[in-house]
Amino acid sequence: MLDFKGRQISIFPRRYGFFPYIFLIYVLFPIFYLMSETGFKQVFGYIMVFLFLVTYRQLYFAAERKSFSCWLALQLLIIFIFGMFYNLNF
Repeated sequence: MLDFKGRQISIFPRRYGFFPYIFLIYVLFPIFYLMSETGFKQVFGYIMVFLFLVTYRQLYFAAERKSFSCWLALQLLIIFIFGMFYNLNF
């Protein structure tokens, strides 16, 4: 994909190939479950899924930096919240 100035834009670094995209299939499970929720719990759940996707992407770009631990901690916190407050077992 190219931006307006002709530069290459990628969602994930090219060196990982298609590998990061494979695990995105698992994000469909919480999204599917959130469709049965209502109100604030559903909205908050979708915000957490979006934040999880942001942290997932950032982990690939921060692989060699100190910020990796911060992104990973935030991702684990999101998973913990889902595990505690959302019953993902149908």
